[in-house]
Formats: sequence, C-alpha cells, structure tokens
Amino acid sequence: MERQAADHIVRRLGGSHAGVNRYSLRQLIAALAVPVLAESELRPITLLAAQALAAQVIGKTEAPYYAPVVNTPGFPAALVETVTRLRLEESVRRHRI
Repeated sequence: MERQAADHIVRRLGGSHAGVNRYSLRQLIAALAVPVLAESELRPITLLAAQALAAQVIGKTEAPYYAPVVNTPGFPAALVETVTRLRLEESVRRHRI
C-alpha cells in the first residue's frame, strides 16, 4: 500500500522520472539505516530469518516455563514479536527527554 502511494505521487508529477526512487516507508527506513548499522558493525535481519533463528534457539534450549507451548506452530513468531516489542519499548524509554 505504501509503495502505491509513492507511485501515485510520481504519476501526479507527470509520470516516470529518471533517477527518482520510490520506496515504501519500510524500504526507506532500511535504506537509511544501512550506514548507521555498518558503523555499529551490525547487520539487518529479516523477519523470516529472525523466526528461523528463534526456532533453532528454542530447539536447543530447555525452558520448562514454555514447555506447554514451545512446539506450537506460532511460537517462534510470537517470541520474535515479543522480543522486538520489548527492545523497541526499551529504546523508546532510553531516548525520552
């Protein structure tokens, strides 16, 4: 949907323009984050890769608290979502003025 909005703006400006890059909001953020991540020696990870990594970690970890749900199909995705939200909340908390 976001990309469609960018396409609409370009069409309103007269159609195709050489050198105009159209990004969705996520694509723009990812492109702008590349130099910042490189400075910190970090690399971006896709959602699918994060879920695969979570599934591997879950498979190698004994966590009795999660035993009843650890083998359910959505658990790796839920774990990634929860950790992401906690990290974002911590980041927001640290950067509040």
